[in-house]
Amino acid sequence: MERGVVGLSRSFIGAGAGGVVASLWKVFDESTSALMKEFYDRMVGKKESAAAALVDARRVLIESKEFAHPFHWSPFVVIGTDRAPW
Repeated sequence: MERGVVGLSRSFIGAGAGGVVASLWKVFDESTSALMKEFYDRMVGKKESAAAALVDARRVLIESKEFAHPFHWSPFVVIGTDRAPW
């Protein structure tokens, strides 16, 4: 993990965020957009925890032809608590 990811995540958590979803390397806009749409649909729409929502969003990308390669979905991690805010 790069120091930038840890430092930035620590700053958000120190400022009061319960958790952070961060990428470990540079990502493509298109695959990140698709992943985050699925992630927030599950976390906010279905009230899943961040970790569960990220796992489910990854599965959607894995099953797609365009973003099935791990490069597109594997750099994202949940740092801190994965509790949803509800």
